[in-house]
Amino acid sequence: MTKSGHHQNRQKKNSPEQPQSLPQQTKTVSAASFTGPIPPPNILSAYNEIEPGLANRIVSMAEEEAIHRRGIEKKVLNAQNLKRLVLNIFFV
Repeated sequence: MTKSGHHQNRQKKNSPEQPQSLPQQTKTVSAASFTGPIPPPNILSAYNEIEPGLANRIVSMAEEEAIHRRGIEKKVLNAQNLKRLVLNIFFV
């Protein structure tokens, strides 16, 4: 320490025991995304490598979900149409 209380910066000389630099490593990270209920064919086929028949189960789930969704949408439309009909009958 100096009289003012500050540490002096001292540079150490490279000794044979200290490596001068480490080799650089490069890492590559990739990501993929898709939209829709069913993955692209190359990804879907990879599921069969995990468990045979898994790709077919995924497709079946997507088909069942689509049927269910259309059923719900149909019920909503029917309810909206019924509401309009009742309003037209009583308030026109």
